[in-house]
Amino acid sequence: SFFELMYLIGGLLGLASMFISAWAGYVMARRALGPIDEIGRAAMRFAAGDLSTRLKLSTRDREIRQLVRTLNKMFADLESSIQAQKRFTADASHELRIPLTILRGEIEVALMRRRRPKEYEEVLRQQLEIIERMQRIVDGLLTLARADAGLLELAREEVDLSLLLEEAGQQHLTLFASKDVRLEMDIEDGLVVIGDYDRLSRVIFNLLNNAYKHAPSHSRVRFTARAEDDEAVIEVADQGPGIAPEHIGHVFDRFYRSDDSRHRKTGGAGLGLAISKRIVEAHGGHIEAESEPGQGATFRVRLPLAAANPALLRQIDAVLKQETE
Repeated sequence: SFFELMYLIGGLLGLASMFISAWAGYVMARRALGPIDEIGRAAMRFAAGDLSTRLKLSTRDREIRQLVRTLNKMFADLESSIQAQKRFTADASHELRIPLTILRGEIEVALMRRRRPKEYEEVLRQQLEIIERMQRIVDGLLTLARADAGLLELAREEVDLSLLLEEAGQQHLTLFASKDVRLEMDIEDGLVVIGDYDRLSRVIFNLLNNAYKHAPSHSRVRFTARAEDDEAVIEVADQGPGIAPEHIGHVFDRFYRSDDSRHRKTGGAGLGLAISKRIVEAHGGHIEAESEPGQGATFRVRLPLAAANPALLRQIDAVLKQETE
């Protein structure tokens, strides 16, 4: 009958609409959950060791886009941290292998036969020097690891840079004189920066020690500081063998060694300039090297003057007033 036909048609239409709704829901769910599936797969790849994994999703969903940006930043931070740990492990094993081998060899030789107390004392003194060198290497590596991870702690205080430089130069006069090297100082008065006194002192000591190592006898080292625009410019220039053009871009790399005369028999762990670079950059400054073979080398540090940041000066003054009250 007519009504039965209508019921049949209505049932078929209802069934068709159910199938269409189910299919539409499936498609919409796949479209909505697709990015989540891709995020899950990316996380699995990263966990499996593919540190270069990054999400590349094009979606109109603002929340999903924000989630992708957050995850990509997290992946990048984790990759940087893991690479820093691997670099620290590799550097430590590389640099500590030689002194440990020497230390073991000296102990084995000392135990091969009975010796006089004076001989044992000399062996122990040599071993102590090796241990101190290893300690300097480890301390330097830890400083670099913290800097690489963005965790280098710095005091933020007003530093009389002129006084710091004068004191550093005076403390090195005897050292340079022992090699018959004349240290010429020209430090401008009134240079003040915001930073960490101890860390900045380490930078200056590293630069002066570097100049001492490479300056030949009967030469001079120029140690100057001046204000230039909104920066304090510090220069240490020696008259050593200089640095070849192919090496100048690597002098601030950790453990870097060229094969020219400047790097022969100078000792050290090859960390001083790398550490100095991280410290200067953490202070918002810049360090660079200039040289020509046979013409010596000049290392230049630029640090922002405190006067260039009046807001920070006012903040420090307020803190100092609170401490004195």
